[in-house]
Amino acid sequence: MGGCSCKYIDILLFEIQKLKKENEKLSTERRMLRNELAGLDKDFFDEIEDLKHALQESVKLNNQYEKCLKRISATYGLAFTLYSVT
Repeated sequence: MGGCSCKYIDILLFEIQKLKKENEKLSTERRMLRNELAGLDKDFFDEIEDLKHALQESVKLNNQYEKCLKRISATYGLAFTLYSVT
């Protein structure tokens, strides 16, 4: 029985070493991600909101241009083909 318990202890020690290495790896990764996030201050998020608003306004304007082009095309008997960018 004594030999079995030593083998069991060796397995546990090996698993502990693996877990310690994994813990170190994850801690390092977490530190790197925290440093990355530190650069994302309030100004960054304000800029994102500004870009979002500008995009929404651009979509509205493009829709208005599309309606105008359709009317002009219909007035002059031209085919209007809408190209969408995806």
